[in-house]
Amino acid sequence: MLRDEDINRSTYDEGLSEGKIHLISPFNDYIDTILSMLNVKAIRNKHLKILLDPMFGVSKTSLQTILMSARCDVDVIHDRHDTMFGGRLPSPSAQTLTRLSDFVVEKNYDLGIGTDGDADRLGIIDELGDFIHPNKIMALLYNYLLEYKNGKVVLYETSRRPIYWMPLPKSMDKNAMRFQSVLNTYQPKCKRRMQLSVAKVVEA
Repeated sequence: MLRDEDINRSTYDEGLSEGKIHLISPFNDYIDTILSMLNVKAIRNKHLKILLDPMFGVSKTSLQTILMSARCDVDVIHDRHDTMFGGRLPSPSAQTLTRLSDFVVEKNYDLGIGTDGDADRLGIIDELGDFIHPNKIMALLYNYLLEYKNGKVVLYETSRRPIYWMPLPKSMDKNAMRFQSVLNTYQPKCKRRMQLSVAKVVEA
């Protein structure tokens, strides 16, 4: 049994001076890795004006740095760190992002981005002030990977919300599951609806 006297103790300063503690800052590597995955030139050429709402959480520094590195014009609301999140649920939804939606329309932003408290979920507001659900964003990403990148996507349901994909008969393809989009989403700049194409989801 481990006894208290068997435990070696040292202060933080002693750990630093003795080389037992090493300080690292992964921020630059983190940002550079994300930027390396983006078509920064294409984003830069769009001259986007974006309003960011971290919902009093932690996304401001990283997301603002990425967007500004891509030469986006970025403004931020609800940017101070608040453990009570301004007294509201820090979950991006049509109900919680009403102020972001109003500002996007009023100030003619191209896009509004809202993130939850720990920045692992987001919601998008288009230039018309409409909320785009994260599930629809994922569908758009799948469509982009399949149609323009010739990629393969593994799709599985982890949400209690109704899934946005309906399985077609397996007889259509023995080596893959095909899913037909049942949602209509839009291209905000064209202000018209578009139907997502059939997505081929390859089993891992």
